[in-house]
Amino acid sequence: MLVPTKSTIGRPFRPGHSGNLNGRPRINYVLREKFRDYTEEALNRLVEIMRTGKDSDVIKAIRIIFDRAWGKCSAMVIQEEPINPYEDLSPLELADRLEKAASAIRAEYQEPASV
Repeated sequence: MLVPTKSTIGRPFRPGHSGNLNGRPRINYVLREKFRDYTEEALNRLVEIMRTGKDSDVIKAIRIIFDRAWGKCSAMVIQEEPINPYEDLSPLELADRLEKAASAIRAEYQEPASV
């Protein structure tokens, strides 16, 4: 087995060998079931903290409830609209829009005519 070093780039282990020799840790099903017995009580306490606790405790309780109910938020942000809304316009369409905007600005700042 190769030992990873700071200069190792990519895959430091030979094919068929893993850095986790013991594999995935075994789940203690008895312990997990014991914890699950307290689920409802724990949720009720989190809701109580959310409603009556200090601001920092409230935020933590809300985050825990949301993470368990809806899953943790991923870091990926999906951009639904183009960053530049004018990138799909032809040069003539863009020039037309700019002229309309310039006319609107001129009209807004034009001094009123003397009566």
